[in-house]
Amino acid sequence: MAEGGVVAELPLASQCWRLKSYGRWVPRQTGEKTWKMIESSDDLGPLTLTIVQSGHFLVCQGHTLLEGFSLIDAPFFLKVMPKSDHLLFSVKIKNECRMFRVQFDGANFQEAVEFSRDVCFRLQQYTVMGVNNKMQNAEDVITGSEEQDLQGRLPICCLAQSFLEGVKLSLPLAYQHSTLQAEDLGAFLRLCLLDHRFPAFVEQVESELQKIVHE
Repeated sequence: MAEGGVVAELPLASQCWRLKSYGRWVPRQTGEKTWKMIESSDDLGPLTLTIVQSGHFLVCQGHTLLEGFSLIDAPFFLKVMPKSDHLLFSVKIKNECRMFRVQFDGANFQEAVEFSRDVCFRLQQYTVMGVNNKMQNAEDVITGSEEQDLQGRLPICCLAQSFLEGVKLSLPLAYQHSTLQAEDLGAFLRLCLLDHRFPAFVEQVESELQKIVHE
């Protein structure tokens, strides 16, 4: 892992940046909203933001997935607003909305700002970047009946175990978003089955899932 905010290159031409903090917009018991902040730590693992060449966006703390979605049709559900060394994200799918923000970690403030700009440059390949002058006033971004939060962390090992055991995992709506239509998925699977290497690939996937479960 490289020093500073950028992590060494990962498989599938991924690029990864180290984060100082991650915040989720959640309700208080009083009914008001506030930011629930998570800091990078040695105990729980580093906070990282990863963009994979396939178009997948991930925010993780160690082996725990905090955010994960495909950027392929991002203009239809994603708003991103940069401010200094922060990025504010608003994810809206149907009537459910989720808002979170990240702060980048660098050797100094200027380097953290550069990492934020790097991510903006990558995200511009998928969606239009917004301008946010009121990051602290998050209610300006999500209001009214659309304001429904998707709570909780999602351990990667639990996802892997659900696939192996064939157990249906109850996911928030934002994590159920798929960029493939049912007919496209069927055609894709038929092409995979015609490939003589596909059975071996499936076995390798199962083996890797077993490793993740026992990490």
